[in-house]
Amino acid sequence: MNPLQFDKYFDTRNEIADFGPRFFVRTRAMEKYLKGLSGRLLDAGCGEGNFLKFLVNRFAGKFDYTGIDVSKKAIHLAEKKLAGQATLIAGEIYAISPKKKFDVIVCGEVVEHIENDEKFIKKLSMLTQKGGFAVLSVPLDKKLWSEYDTDAGHFRRYEKKELFDKLENAGFKVKNYTVWGFPLMRLLYGKISKKNKELSEKKRINLGFLFFMRFARHIFLIDRFFNFTEKGIGIIVLAQKT
Repeated sequence: MNPLQFDKYFDTRNEIADFGPRFFVRTRAMEKYLKGLSGRLLDAGCGEGNFLKFLVNRFAGKFDYTGIDVSKKAIHLAEKKLAGQATLIAGEIYAISPKKKFDVIVCGEVVEHIENDEKFIKKLSMLTQKGGFAVLSVPLDKKLWSEYDTDAGHFRRYEKKELFDKLENAGFKVKNYTVWGFPLMRLLYGKISKKNKELSEKKRINLGFLFFMRFARHIFLIDRFFNFTEKGIGIIVLAQKT
């Protein structure tokens, strides 16, 4: 991933990232797969630290937290946000080789930004303890490819089997998964993407809009009752290192 591309609209993105319905619904779906786990946790592609902060607030001392991101700017913002609650690394994930591997790796909306995703997933596997777990989130359904994916720097959207095969080729066994984001998120996907782009291009964000979104995003939790349809916009996978 090109750090400069990630930084392009970063200051505004940092203001809105954890307010949007996609982040809100997705992180709560990822949370359920982390409830029974503990130990050393790596957030691979932690960005400005929003998900790490969410985990610290939810699980307190259950994990020993580490985050890594290619963007120095993202790590700088994450350091302010987490205030010493996590070890933060600015750099490529391929450059790290810790003495002790991680019990849990989380990777939210990152792999689709990596051109050689198979190499990246294999590195995640190398960093995971045998018997440890990875919780990954990626956009689903190639038919949904749009201008938003291009603007966001995506190389692909996934199909379920494609993702499962790449995980298993890297040494993971898929234990569970959730396809999320139907019907409301899928119905409004285009409008939400357009709004995100508009917000990212603004220098200042309307505080009234952010206040409204704090409450309105809860409506999208209705989609959880329809995950069984597997018609959503994204997929979350729990995989174990074999």
